[in-house]
Amino acid sequence: MEQQQQSKNSAEAYRGFLLQRRATLQTLLASDAEGVDLAAASDELDLVEYQLQLMDNPRPQPEEQQPPADTGTPDTGTPDTGTPDSSTPDTGTVKKNWFTESNRRLHFIGGIGVGFLFTLPAAIGCAAGMEFKDRQWGGRWDWLDFAATALGGLAGQLLQAGLIYFLLNVQ
Repeated sequence: MEQQQQSKNSAEAYRGFLLQRRATLQTLLASDAEGVDLAAASDELDLVEYQLQLMDNPRPQPEEQQPPADTGTPDTGTPDTGTPDSSTPDTGTVKKNWFTESNRRLHFIGGIGVGFLFTLPAAIGCAAGMEFKDRQWGGRWDWLDFAATALGGLAGQLLQAGLIYFLLNVQ
């Protein structure tokens, strides 16, 4: 109970700090003071307002997925044909392909472009940079997005090598 109170007090103190900082930045931007980086002050004001917005409307935390409940039906040993029968409960879930479940096609295509124009290590660096950006904006590091970009970089590097081979062997 005491821990909750301390957490609440520290959140209120941080909110007070953010409100003071917002007022200071708004005053600074309105004054057009010399020697002030207005772009940086404006960016910091945007960040402060975003943090205040998150404090007012926190993002819902994703629920942990529970494993499917055991139905108690014995395994008959028959191969799964993908069609439900009377012994298999229909859960209504559809299995998604890892490649189509997000914007991974764009990651793959972008990786091809970077791998073709530059190299595979450049594509891997771009993949890491994109995932770092996602993480900085409050998301999670997605290894499947990273893999899609890296595989696209590999495909682009192979296309580049094929083009170079073709150009060197044309007579």
